[in-house]
Amino acid sequence: MPRLLRSSNLDLPSLWDIDQYQVNANALIATMANDDETTTAVPVVWKTNPMQGDFNPGTEAGSKIFREKTKGLPDSQRLPFSKSKANEIFQHMKAREAFLGNIVRAVPIRWNANGSVKLTANILTQYHQISLEDVQRAAFGRFHEPIAPGNPIPAAPFPLKTLDPASDDDHKKLFYQRVHSNVVATNIQNCLTPSGFDDLLLQKDKFMFSNANGELEYDGAVMLLLLFQKLSKHNCRLRFDSRRAPERKAWQL
Repeated sequence: MPRLLRSSNLDLPSLWDIDQYQVNANALIATMANDDETTTAVPVVWKTNPMQGDFNPGTEAGSKIFREKTKGLPDSQRLPFSKSKANEIFQHMKAREAFLGNIVRAVPIRWNANGSVKLTANILTQYHQISLEDVQRAAFGRFHEPIAPGNPIPAAPFPLKTLDPASDDDHKKLFYQRVHSNVVATNIQNCLTPSGFDDLLLQKDKFMFSNANGELEYDGAVMLLLLFQKLSKHNCRLRFDSRRAPERKAWQL
């Protein structure tokens, strides 16, 4: 028996009333925007790899990307900060290169006379060409104010600049750089045992930025360079310049 449709008093738009559907769609979008509690929208990034590009971990989509980028070793398999595990740590971090961004892959190490960048290096593969001052100089550009080439790195503690990414486009760029830095730092933490990570934090005066409100940030690029430099000095299978042998006494495990 055929079903009877209930009558309705609603004045529905015609199937072909495109203008009315557009009005309805705009209203729905506006409602969703008002319901969104985040202050910084997720940027549209045209990438074939969803793990590349800028993202905001404060949003649902960005939080998922952050968790995926920073997946580490299971707790039972995390590695001590030890010369005996140097190759495993190197291999784990290098395997995650695609997630670590240009703050790791393109550290400025040489500059032109006008202050523009002349040469960059990759911490994962060229750490022996990069100085601590190189990565700290880049970190200051992210977390405080840029330091001109040739000028010394200020003494610790390093100040942390407050950002307003929702209303300042320059701050938004710095915000995303800090996110990428945090991805690197979290990958390191999720690779090492808790005691191993604590050992690295003994050097936090070289990579920690903080403000009067108690907020602090660790620069992942500086942490990665310190990690690689320390381990390379204690493992003969890794690249080592014998002319720099006295530096092996710098950190003792």
